[in-house]
Amino acid sequence: MRYSCTTTINVPIEQVVKLWDDESNFSAWQDGFESIELLSGEHHKEGAKSKIILNDNRRIELIETIISNNLPHEKVALY
Repeated sequence: MRYSCTTTINVPIEQVVKLWDDESNFSAWQDGFESIELLSGEHHKEGAKSKIILNDNRRIELIETIISNNLPHEKVALY
């Protein structure tokens, strides 16, 4: 399955990247976000794996693998 998301935000791109990099902000924009735990690698670096817990009517556990992180232009992850 492929999933793509696009959002328009009316603030400077540097501010968006700073907010995106700070995981304590995830619950403000990701419905049901409970937690993220780094499993291996370095935060936000290619190859890093994290466990993400979502709970919005049902609990979902995802493993995220960063494929590439070229913010502010692109971030690609496998779930």
